Amino acid sequence: MLDAITAVASVADIKVVVQKNNIALLISKDLTKMILDGEFREDLYYRLNVVILTVPDLKDRKSDIKVLAEHFIREFSNHNRDEKITISDEAMELMMNYDWPGNVRELRNVIERSIVFEENGVIQPYHLPSNLWMHEAKNETELLIIGKTVPLHELVSACEKQAILRALSESGDNKTRAMKSLNLSRRAFYYKMNKYGIG
Repeated sequence: MLDAITAVASVADIKVVVQKNNIALLISKDLTKMILDGEFREDLYYRLNVVILTVPDLKDRKSDIKVLAEHFIREFSNHNRDEKITISDEAMELMMNYDWPGNVRELRNVIERSIVFEENGVIQPYHLPSNLWMHEAKNETELLIIGKTVPLHELVSACEKQAILRALSESGDNKTRAMKSLNLSRRAFYYKMNKYGIG
């Protein structure tokens, strides 16, 4: 029975859960559209259509972001570590302001990735993917400034440090590629790495 059901649609779109005499389909696409497009059998839909629960997009339930993020931190944390991983207020603010087009899966991936790069048990904004703190608006790239107002030189320093850490992360820690992506000379790149204590 289970094999017959899993064959009706792509595994990427539908997850089948069988427990005792109950069958649940977890579907990440519009099921009505799938039926119209011939991607899901209509007769099977009417056999299974007893209770439908529609979960709103993550952007429409922002209050869930913190709870889910903390759950994923526990899921991905190395249980042998003594230190507890937390999310800084600034990083959480970025996450709350983001629309999460990939919904819970995207949030889960972001947390998993951030844990790899976190330092001292705290996920900071620069551990998050750049699309969370950069967005396109009016044909220009705008930097989302979070947290309290600080002197401009402190903000510039924080942005420079984040940019260097991001470039190193995206280049797989290849310093030559990182400095090229930042359009910095070798001397300026190493000066700034030393200035910000980046190993």
